Amino acid sequence: VIQSSGGLSKDEIENMVKNAEQYAKEDRIKKERVEAVNQAEGIVHDTEAKIEEFKAQLPQEE
Repeated sequence: VIQSSGGLSKDEIENMVKNAEQYAKEDRIKKERVEAVNQAEGIVHDTEAKIEEFKAQLPQEE
């Protein structure tokens, strides 16, 4: 039987789990923000491409 003589205490393990849960929440929020920005940039790019594509059909400015 192998036993660890320098293992973590129960409190240390609980603190590590709490920290991991907190970081996971922060990571999820950051990921959602990045995805929202990417989606917005995609919409802007598509809109600019459509404007350029149909530019000739738009009425001329005076």
